[in-house]
Amino acid sequence: MINICIMARNLFKESFKTILRNDLRVINEADLADEMQGDLGAEGVDAAQAEFESQLADDVNSIDPNKYNREEQRLQAHLKQRAQENNELLSQWVATIDDFTSFVNDPNRDDSIKNIIERAMPGSVLEKIKKAEARRLTRVSTEAAALSQALKSYIGGVQTGEQ
Repeated sequence: MINICIMARNLFKESFKTILRNDLRVINEADLADEMQGDLGAEGVDAAQAEFESQLADDVNSIDPNKYNREEQRLQAHLKQRAQENNELLSQWVATIDDFTSFVNDPNRDDSIKNIIERAMPGSVLEKIKKAEARRLTRVSTEAAALSQALKSYIGGVQTGEQ
């Protein structure tokens, strides 16, 4: 018998909670409406509504469109300046990465790592580096060049949407 009561309680628990919540919501809304009617009266509610609508109309009529235009222009100028600063920063990054790529793997540069290890004397440390790390140096240079190209595409807001 106790098991049947427990099963019935579990079975109807959520339904009972839902019905109770709905009843309490209806009671609370009715009490609130009665309180408003009691505090203001029927004429008071209409007067309050009319006052609210007149304040709303006054607020709408007092909007200065030039104020918003000036604010928008100021914001656009700020965004343009920020985009220019970002482009300058990206340009510096690209130049640094390009210098690094040239330092590692530029065949026309006498002091590039690639040219130095290519001219390494047999049996020297540089020759060992040439044998062990030549592919890695090429890969690092290639990745740096790819990063440089990717960053160049962001300059001017091509991928970011900035102008």
